[in-house]
Amino acid sequence: MADYLPRMSWDEFYADNVCDSRVDRLVRLLPDQGFSVQPQGETPCPYVDLPSSFDEYLKNQLHGGRRINLRRCIRLVEGLPDYSLVQVNEVTSKHHIVTLIRLWQARWSKERETEQRNFSEILRSCFRAGCLRLPIIFDGDIPVAATAVLVDQRNASYGGLHDSL
Repeated sequence: MADYLPRMSWDEFYADNVCDSRVDRLVRLLPDQGFSVQPQGETPCPYVDLPSSFDEYLKNQLHGGRRINLRRCIRLVEGLPDYSLVQVNEVTSKHHIVTLIRLWQARWSKERETEQRNFSEILRSCFRAGCLRLPIIFDGDIPVAATAVLVDQRNASYGGLHDSL
């Protein structure tokens, strides 16, 4: 790609908030092609390599108080009168993305419209690419919690964001 870019008519190219070793390699090659590269600092993108089962996760990844707290939270959620866990699909994708953003908005900020649009666009793009898992916990029709998980199938890694009321 670094060999191909000089043949294109670029005035400017921005790669903001990207945490991908392939992009890092590309950026390192660009100065050799006559491009001026101006790094803006790193963007953290945490991820966790997951064990093969949830029980294995509880046993090997969580200790003491966290494991007890997680089990307590699971019992609370499963004890909701009209508990349901709904996964994103073609029909619900737009609504689920809006629901996640509204939960985040209710908890953190009502003022970040640009960020909300950006997240919405990113999540829709990830869904179309088949790398978004977006489960939402409902109590009847009321969304209680949601999490967006971005799945890198090739590298078997996961990253995400979540929120709840």
